[in-house]
Amino acid sequence: MSTLLKTYLLVFHLLLLLFFVRSDLFQRLSGSGNNGRPPHYENSVAFHERALGHAADGFVAVLGDSHVQGLAVSRLGGNVVNLGIGGDTTEGVRARIGRYPDLRRAGLVVLAVGLNDLRHAQPEEVADSYGALLTDLLQAVPGRLILCSAVLPVSGEAAGRSNYAPRIRALNLAIEEQCQRDSRAHFISAFDRLSDERGELRSEFDLGDGVHLSTAGYEEWLVSLIPAVRKGRRDVVR
Repeated sequence: MSTLLKTYLLVFHLLLLLFFVRSDLFQRLSGSGNNGRPPHYENSVAFHERALGHAADGFVAVLGDSHVQGLAVSRLGGNVVNLGIGGDTTEGVRARIGRYPDLRRAGLVVLAVGLNDLRHAQPEEVADSYGALLTDLLQAVPGRLILCSAVLPVSGEAAGRSNYAPRIRALNLAIEEQCQRDSRAHFISAFDRLSDERGELRSEFDLGDGVHLSTAGYEEWLVSLIPAVRKGRRDVVR
């Protein structure tokens, strides 16, 4: 190999290395940027920021994970913004609050998150994280109601989620107790409507992966959400 070619290859690789170091391309490709969150997370947050920016004052914000992301929030009435991101956790939602300055204009907030946390933490640990999130939310929307939806059941056959029923029940009990400490936080639960005698997601409400809701499952969840949101709107008006 000639000296000229060796020099060319050396310069080429040095420039390539510099490109990766000076840009976020490597982080984007590896998913290691943004605290390990995938690119779709940042894209979703950016979309939410725009949606909140042109929402009318007094809107209803629905915060959470993939259950929220797949929810037809229009069923909750007009002026509702869906702030769901698949795979999100209590810490992820908490981090997002600071990214949503327009959240302070909300008239009501619905919070549905916690299931994904149980993949790597015990219920009491998730409850502590949820409590910190709830505290931040109450500060972000002073004087407004927060409707805390119970964590929904999953199937015992869902990958990596065996024996989840008692853990979800324990977490929901902790969330309910946290809501009782502040009159602005209300606990609402569709767990019993969606679960069987074992506390697992009923087959007719399972989309097929043991976690996400079918159309019928969402209808059952809405049976709990709709009246709670309607009442919350009335309480805000008073």
